[in-house]
Amino acid sequence: MGKINNLISKEEILSMIESNNSLGWEYLYDKYSPMMYGAILRLTSNKKLADKILIESFTQLRENLFLLKSSGPFYLQLLHHTFITTKNILKNESKIQKNDSAVLSMFPIIDSLLQQPLSVKEAAEMNCICTDDLKLKLHEEVKQLRNTHVNVITLHAV
Repeated sequence: MGKINNLISKEEILSMIESNNSLGWEYLYDKYSPMMYGAILRLTSNKKLADKILIESFTQLRENLFLLKSSGPFYLQLLHHTFITTKNILKNESKIQKNDSAVLSMFPIIDSLLQQPLSVKEAAEMNCICTDDLKLKLHEEVKQLRNTHVNVITLHAV
């Protein structure tokens, strides 16, 4: 799907999903899975486990459509869902998470949101910047995270 899915809005994707149009899931996956996968890899460096967690994240979204309908920035909702799913799987599998303090963070805002899901306003206050600056920085980090992992993702049937 590539570049074309960047033109499709959250509302269009959700409308397709609600209409049982499988393209909605493909667009959602193509557009957001690199960001979600990158976030998962921030919490565990095990790529095989990261693949499993990504599949589980989309499975939960499919089984619980209400998770897609919350208000607020869509990518933050997906990051929060990804964080919760990852933490639960890591806890259930008794995997040791990598020590974030030992890793030089390329994505400080995303890392802080993964550690403690916050609103945009709360995250801005925590980083001592205005919300517009936080949104710009977060957008850049998401773009970098997405581009870093876009070629690593393989389409899994959900």
